[in-house]
Amino acid sequence: MTTPDPRRRTRRGRIATALLVAAGIALTGGVGVASADTAISYHAQFCSDAKDGNTLAFQVNDGKPSDWPSGDAPEDTWHGEWMSNVRFDTWVDDIRTPYGMGMWCYTVVRSDLVEGNWIRLSEWNPAGSTATRLTEVVKVDGVVFERPAGGQGWAAASSRCCSRTYEVLRAPTIPTLVSPGFADPTPVVVTGTVGTSLSRSFTATGTPTPVVTVVDPAKLPPGTVFAKDPVTGVPTLSGTPTTPGAFDFTLTASNGVGTPTTLDVTTTVSPAPVAPVFADTAPVTLTGTVGTSLSRSFTATGTPTPVVTVVDPAKLPPGTVFAKDPVTGVPTLSGTPTAVGSYKFRLAADNGIGAPVYLELTVMVESSPAGSLGSLGSIFGS
Repeated sequence: MTTPDPRRRTRRGRIATALLVAAGIALTGGVGVASADTAISYHAQFCSDAKDGNTLAFQVNDGKPSDWPSGDAPEDTWHGEWMSNVRFDTWVDDIRTPYGMGMWCYTVVRSDLVEGNWIRLSEWNPAGSTATRLTEVVKVDGVVFERPAGGQGWAAASSRCCSRTYEVLRAPTIPTLVSPGFADPTPVVVTGTVGTSLSRSFTATGTPTPVVTVVDPAKLPPGTVFAKDPVTGVPTLSGTPTTPGAFDFTLTASNGVGTPTTLDVTTTVSPAPVAPVFADTAPVTLTGTVGTSLSRSFTATGTPTPVVTVVDPAKLPPGTVFAKDPVTGVPTLSGTPTAVGSYKFRLAADNGIGAPVYLELTVMVESSPAGSLGSLGSIFGS
């Protein structure tokens, strides 16, 4: 089989290149420094719409791009085997060609390259569009780091047949491995409310970037999930709680370095807020007798529990007070009236949900019967 000339085909119809920059891990380290537990290699991926009939080459030039101002070095300066009629068996679905589809791929690995090498990836298949990508792969203590070898991601042909892309290799970088840790100190307390959306992110540090998971998803508050935020990519507890209560769960951060670390989380979900309401129907009329103890409680419901107060304490019957009962904690009018009369006042219930509600009261205090030592003189309601 005659080896095709990708250069000549490319001149007939210049291939438009679409680039997707792959997200990489920030690495630090020396140039070309490798220890016994470090390995550096370069992976060239050749991809096509067609599985069969592919021709490809992963080549290195004798010189540099500046040696040929046109950027078109003579063919005899390129070194690397041409592989003909290669079958592509691995499907990769994250290649963004102009058609927005995945492709069948084949990978060639070289470990003999160094910084400054001028690389050419060539591919030919008249039956399908093609795409190539060169990746630097560094393995340290069994942990793998990848980044685009020359600063670009996929180079994809915009039409069928051929593709060719060049890379000048940057210095390989050896990362410093860092075991995982959470930014939050353990334990973490999260608060939420039934019916109100909740979102709390959890950042884990380390190199490589740790994977954060929840140990037992069944322990999450009903109505919530734990996953990466679709925008920020940060692991996040989110959703709308449906059930009040305290929910304890554990997160784990792991990156293959050292021992995974854990973070204990307690999420306290409060009931949905409810505006205050008095149990009594306004207005309320009470009767009392001078010299006889009087006690009447007033219940208000709502979430959170409303605070009940008298609007103007000066209007209470002399000898009485309005306060929480020391035993039951229920707001209560109590005491021993000392003066006959009709006393009108208002109670207010407020819990911060909506406007306060009011209850109108009238207390009729009568005189004690002649010669009587007094008797209970309160009538509840009217």
